[in-house]
Amino acid sequence: MAQFAPMAIGALTTLQQQQQQRSALQAQNDAAQAQAAALEADRKQAEKNRRYQLTKELAAQRARQAASGAGGAGGSGAALLSGISKDAEDEIGQTNGLVDRRLDSIRSRMSTNLVEYKQAQQRQFLDMGGGVLSQLSSKFQP
Repeated sequence: MAQFAPMAIGALTTLQQQQQQRSALQAQNDAAQAQAAALEADRKQAEKNRRYQLTKELAAQRARQAASGAGGAGGSGAALLSGISKDAEDEIGQTNGLVDRRLDSIRSRMSTNLVEYKQAQQRQFLDMGGGVLSQLSSKFQP
């Protein structure tokens, strides 16, 4: 029985290492998810702020047009208002694109962490199995 003690200790050590790795992976994923949620919240707030700012810009431009007698119903006045709106939408799109790339990076990092964790588990399992086999084979050799 004493010859199996090193195998049991090795198995216990491996299980402890796996638990530590699992805890570390969970902590990393929790942090990444929190970061992604914060990015999404920031994106929504930035878009809300930009749309509010756009509303104010359009109202101010209409007021300037009305004060100058140009009116806002057509022609260059409408083109100007349309241009302001398009610029704001482009800005929102650029911001969303940046946030999307950052979120993709976070998701990629989470995926990489999971793959590395699975590979480490497999290596540990194979190492533990190899140690057991070599101890068993040495016990049964003449």
